[in-house]
Amino acid sequence: MSMKMFVVPVMMLGLNFSKIDVNSEENKLKIQIAFVTASVFTVLTYAVVTVLALFKGDTARMVKVSEKQLTGEKAGEEVMAEYTYRDYDLKQVRTKMTSILVAMAITSFIHYKWGTVHPLLIQSVLQPMNALSDPLAKIWLMGADDSKGSNKRPFAAEKPPSIFSSFAAAADPKKEEEKEKGQERKAKGAANKSTVKRRIKD
Repeated sequence: MSMKMFVVPVMMLGLNFSKIDVNSEENKLKIQIAFVTASVFTVLTYAVVTVLALFKGDTARMVKVSEKQLTGEKAGEEVMAEYTYRDYDLKQVRTKMTSILVAMAITSFIHYKWGTVHPLLIQSVLQPMNALSDPLAKIWLMGADDSKGSNKRPFAAEKPPSIFSSFAAAADPKKEEEKEKGQERKAKGAANKSTVKRRIKD
């Protein structure tokens, strides 16, 4: 189980316990700067990986992967495709960069539309963590052995922490409060019913 799954819940709990006002103008500016810095760092990380893979990538060894055919007679079906290590790495970078840019766009839109800073804060932490824990970064930037473990191609599909569930919770912090109040009302209602029943029996 990846420790990244616990980052967002622990962060939100820490903010609640510390009573930090993330919506103050000073803290909002700091979080905006942190988000931009994390975004630039993440993009630069994959840019460096792209350059290294492009010019130093292995074109001799091959890797077979199962992927969905997009066009042709077998469109939509799972087929086996073969890539050189270099082409596989570059394809992985393109896929990851697409996801990263989409996440950045969604985060920025939510912040612009509703003014909430929680998505910015969450992505400021998750983006660098995901980038540095990526097998591509480990291989090309940290010199990790790519012949075994999680760094062996094809890379295991890792399900990252859901940004959309984090966004949904962060976009409307009042929902969590309403949920807690609803649970309290249910508990009080159940207690009242029990009291009424006891009185009737008496």
